[in-house]
Amino acid sequence: MLRYTIALASLASLLCSVSAFSCPGVTENGFKPVCCMGKDGQVALNCIPAHQMGAENPTWECNAGPPYRSQGCCQSIGYTNPDTGMSIHLCSDYIGP
Repeated sequence: MLRYTIALASLASLLCSVSAFSCPGVTENGFKPVCCMGKDGQVALNCIPAHQMGAENPTWECNAGPPYRSQGCCQSIGYTNPDTGMSIHLCSDYIGP
C-alpha cells in the first residue's frame, strides 16, 4: 500500500509542475499566481505570491492548510482594512493549465 502511495505521489509531482499553476491571458493585466487566506468568487483576502511562500507547486500547496489555503490569479486593489489588517485582492476567474 505504501509503495502505491509513493508511486502515486511521484506521478502527481511529475504531471503537476510549477507551470501547472499560471495566469496566461491575464498576467499582462497584473494578475499573478497567489495563495490567499480566503477567496470568495473574485474577491480574496491577504494574498501573497505563491512562490514567495515557498510553494513549488501552488496548485497543491496553496490548498495544503492554513493560513494560505486558497489559490488564484489575483492582484491587489491597494486597500487594507485598518481595523482587521486584511488586504483585499481582485481575482480572475481563469487559472491556466
